[in-house]
Amino acid sequence: MPATDSPVAAAPPAGEPNQPPVPVRKKDPALVRIDKTMPEQVELNKPFTYTVTLTSITTAQVPNVVVTETLSSGFQFQEAAPEPRVDGNRLIWEIDVLWPNATRQITITGVPTILSDLRHHTDVVTQCDQADALVRVVQPRLQIAITGAPAKVAMGEPIPVTFVVSNPGTGVVEKVRITGLLPTGLKTADGATELTFTADSLSAGESREFQAALYADAPGTYATGGRATSAGGLEAEALGVSTTVLQPSLKLVKTGPGAQYVGRPVTYEMTVTNTGEVAAVNTTIEEALPRGISSIKASAGANIVRGTKLVWDLGMLDPGVSRTVRVSYTPSMEGVLASNAIATAKYAEPATASAETTLTGIPAVTMEVVDLDDPVEVGQRCTYQITVENQGTATASNVTVVCDTERSVKYVYSTGATVGTEKGSRVVFAPFEALAPGAKAVWRVVVTAEQPGDSLFKVTLTTDQLARPVEKTEATRIFK
Repeated sequence: MPATDSPVAAAPPAGEPNQPPVPVRKKDPALVRIDKTMPEQVELNKPFTYTVTLTSITTAQVPNVVVTETLSSGFQFQEAAPEPRVDGNRLIWEIDVLWPNATRQITITGVPTILSDLRHHTDVVTQCDQADALVRVVQPRLQIAITGAPAKVAMGEPIPVTFVVSNPGTGVVEKVRITGLLPTGLKTADGATELTFTADSLSAGESREFQAALYADAPGTYATGGRATSAGGLEAEALGVSTTVLQPSLKLVKTGPGAQYVGRPVTYEMTVTNTGEVAAVNTTIEEALPRGISSIKASAGANIVRGTKLVWDLGMLDPGVSRTVRVSYTPSMEGVLASNAIATAKYAEPATASAETTLTGIPAVTMEVVDLDDPVEVGQRCTYQITVENQGTATASNVTVVCDTERSVKYVYSTGATVGTEKGSRVVFAPFEALAPGAKAVWRVVVTAEQPGDSLFKVTLTTDQLARPVEKTEATRIFK
């Protein structure tokens, strides 16, 4: 018959009534229940076996269970399963873990050696009744780094930036917020000047990356910073590698003659050089058309825009590369020919250059002498016409005409651009102060034929610009 913590009663001596069983002592701890199954009575010096059953009455595992069975002095222990550690009259079993709702059974065999009740006591000790608790102590950490930014880029090119946020600690970092700290003049493609990223959490040892492409408003050196914060109050900041934003740099040189004559070609040469470290794109040279020109001749690629300027589209100009263009003008007036040019490229500061040429005209006077009456009869009048024309490009000054006649004719009068004065056989006209280019001056001298034969009419022309006089003679036949 099963019992719980029941004493083992020996058989009573002959002739004595049976004794009632020893009162049962039950132990029912909160985590483990102990059940014993023992016979109600046994015979002296005859072996018997009883069991001890342990049952977990919790849904959690029960670690480090120690079972101690204290034997009566009148019980000679023989064996047990599982085998215990024997310490005097105590049998000890150590069980690593008792799983939820599991049972473990122990069987004990021995011999009663005295005629007396046997009282065996069972103790169960676990660590659970010590109420230990395990709390893991961790130290989450937050770090941020900024990578990927190149040392140099050209204006207009993106600056790739990677924000790397990590947790090198031993706990979870919750609700991480990353803020990009952009310097003045740096922004995203859509014009934003702030960057914000979020990460729900970072486990111990975990890293996350966030990318952005930034653009500079102007050349210079920029360093992007970053800040990371968490819901738990962790903070970290970092400054990325500086990036230098470069622009092309243009140099324009213009050369041409310092002086030239009106009507002769004036040629200017313009050379643009990219002195920067990055390529210049959409490079152009523009030349403003000057006034007072009669013709234009330009090198290949030039286009006249709105009748006011010449434009050469040169395309891309790599660092250190030069391109040269030319233009020739034919000036039509005296003065100073001012030629102004400008070189431009995307993201480059414009470069300007100019040149001036002093234009000097050349007076080129021609003279024509004709007799309007030829032949002429003695006693009749003959008219000589002198025409002086300035076919040059500068004004001829102090144009003076002097006429010489022979005895075969006699001076009557003169007319023309200036007043003529008779001086013996010579007629001297007052100087004509300024004969403009393309202008003409005309004089006439009227004489009377006196003697038959060939009469010569000589005209001498001088100006301030002529190195020596110009002379012409007209012959007239006089008959009787």
